[in-house]
Amino acid sequence: METVGMPLKDAAEALTAGNIAFSVTVTRPTRHSFPLAEDMLYVVRELRDEDGGRRLLVAAKMGKAPS
Repeated sequence: METVGMPLKDAAEALTAGNIAFSVTVTRPTRHSFPLAEDMLYVVRELRDEDGGRRLLVAAKMGKAPS
């Protein structure tokens, strides 16, 4: 199962349903030019461990730049 691009909530539910262990790391932009929707996290990278577990890197959805 590929989780990249999925909302974290959906990815977590799918991995849990498949009895796949996973961990989550949140990344943030170094610049704060765009507002972030901290409650809307998406999987941007998935690494597979040798034991079949997954390490998910998630980021918040970015809004439009302030004008």
